Amino acid sequence: MRNGGAVIFTTKASMPVAAILVMLVGCSPTAPTTSPASLSKEPFSIKPNETLGISLGMDLSDYKRSRLKGARDDCQEDAPGEVFCLVDLTRRDRKTLMIGEVQIWFCNFRFYRMRLIHIDYGLTSIDWDSLQRAMEEKFGLPTYRGKFEATGKELLDKTLRWRNAVSSLRFDLEEKDWTAATLSMQLDQENDQWLEDSRKRSKAAAKRGL
Repeated sequence: MRNGGAVIFTTKASMPVAAILVMLVGCSPTAPTTSPASLSKEPFSIKPNETLGISLGMDLSDYKRSRLKGARDDCQEDAPGEVFCLVDLTRRDRKTLMIGEVQIWFCNFRFYRMRLIHIDYGLTSIDWDSLQRAMEEKFGLPTYRGKFEATGKELLDKTLRWRNAVSSLRFDLEEKDWTAATLSMQLDQENDQWLEDSRKRSKAAAKRGL
């Protein structure tokens, strides 16, 4: 549904996983498998990327032209060609961005060498099962699954990670606050290069400070 140019995702508590999957990725579900996601040479993407007009690998100049109107966009340059943007999606004049019943309340974008290499979505919900199952039905079984003990008896999924030829997708549930989670995606090679450059700058800065 659209309202004032913004896309609004809504659902009912009884909405099946199939419907939430369509909201997540814009297609019908398939049985979980390890092959499609791991063999793909296209970066991971989900429906909110399209709503926000972003995609891994996009140019910084394209982001500046298509940035979401009405969102509080705070971008800072860490180094030449390296920009970090924090987008607050909770402003009162904006409709809430949802995936099923999971609210997206902020997102972070990191640009390296003028290209978008990392996306973080801050999520809040009281029930993660439908979203996790929808992700597995779309992207296949995770390449990594980390659990933690929640009640002394039940083990909950804390971390789910998928990888393909060029990128990674990761879901992380907060241990101290089960209503909060982060959904991240990145270009793996470019992110490793950015981390290496950041370490070199930090090392050089430490030497200058001695």
